[in-house]
Amino acid sequence: MSYARQVKKEVATIQTTLEDDKAILYGYIKLKGEIGLSHDGVRLDLSTTSNTITRKMAAILKKLYNANYEMYSKSQSKLKGQTMFVIRLKDGLKDILIDLDLSSDGYLINEEVSDKYEAKIEKVITGMFLAKGSINDPDKTKRYHLEIVCSNENEANYIIRGLSYYDIHAKCIVREKGHVVYLKKSEAIGDFLKLIGAYNELYRFEDARIKRDYENYANRMVNCDLANGARFEEATNRQLAAIKKIEETIGYAALSPRLIGAVLLRIDYPDYTLGDLSEVCSEDSTYFGKPMSKSGISHCLREIEEIASKL
Repeated sequence: MSYARQVKKEVATIQTTLEDDKAILYGYIKLKGEIGLSHDGVRLDLSTTSNTITRKMAAILKKLYNANYEMYSKSQSKLKGQTMFVIRLKDGLKDILIDLDLSSDGYLINEEVSDKYEAKIEKVITGMFLAKGSINDPDKTKRYHLEIVCSNENEANYIIRGLSYYDIHAKCIVREKGHVVYLKKSEAIGDFLKLIGAYNELYRFEDARIKRDYENYANRMVNCDLANGARFEEATNRQLAAIKKIEETIGYAALSPRLIGAVLLRIDYPDYTLGDLSEVCSEDSTYFGKPMSKSGISHCLREIEEIASKL
């Protein structure tokens, strides 16, 4: 089962109040409801590949309206053989749509989003996510992405506004399939999962995110070590070349005692870092006659390079 289906399954099994149910049903029908004509009148179809969501919506319809509906399933080749579950509602459809504030005349779903559910806006968004939401599996991709596909700009703006109440900042892009509201930041996706009540899948998401962040940190440290190693090797080769040039031209005698100490130190320990060289000087006074700090040794070696560059 995909991660998105796991999230929806968890959300669809949460115990909810009648007010919650009404807002969830509104959001679900708003994005997923299909009004059509049959030989015996107008019908509303709610279709999904999730048996859990089908049972959830059927239970809400029965609990709120004691609705009579048909349920059937069919296999879809374009869905890789997945079973499509359909709830078909005909009896009392007009009254239900009007009561939910989905329609003014009972058969045409309004393009605008109702302001009836402002107090339950997170539940409306929950219903919309159950209808047309998706989320990448954090264990299988390096790209965090959650989206809800809307049929028009009003629905997209409603979701963006509703999420902003919870400091979740979503964006929208228009694609061929509709207006797509999306989140890409892992923190925002985590907050969204918490908002819709998918706590188990939130823990799984955060666990995968922590693991990935640790792996990224480890990779960055390795890359830094490699880069530092390359810079160290380049600097050492440059210093040794400068020392050789001085030796072949003016000789060490032209240098001050401090610089001669730095020359002998680098020749004796060509593979040592500045920190290592400083430790040598703290234990051996042969080179400078006293301990020498990393910055002091670095200054001496830079001065040697400057002298060699002028020769």
